[in-house]
Amino acid sequence: MNKTSLKQTPLSKLQNERQRLRLLCRIQEQKLNEEALYMRENAGRLLFSGISALFSTSGSSKSEKKKAAALSPVPSVASLSSLRPADFLSLGTGIIPYAWELAQPLLIAWGIRRAKKWIGNLFSLKRK
Repeated sequence: MNKTSLKQTPLSKLQNERQRLRLLCRIQEQKLNEEALYMRENAGRLLFSGISALFSTSGSSKSEKKKAAALSPVPSVASLSSLRPADFLSLGTGIIPYAWELAQPLLIAWGIRRAKKWIGNLFSLKRK
């Protein structure tokens, strides 16, 4: 082999480096777009699971497995503009269990306060 064919010029080194960096940028951009799409499609589920995890004091292994399965990224090629109304409906029905899980502690606390108030009024000595 010829010695000149093995040796790269500084310009060709820079051009090769430029191509390599452009390819890496395209790959990273594609990964970021897929992650952004996943977050857009599952924003409600991610939000409610995060909030319910904050309010949850004891996590059963069953609910943890269900949350982990719900949060596992699923590769998707659909864009936001190609979603149909039925897709939005299914997104809404996917949020309902998380909303209920979030609302339960609030409803229980409200019910306990109401019961205390009612029992206190029942046994109070206030007479008209």
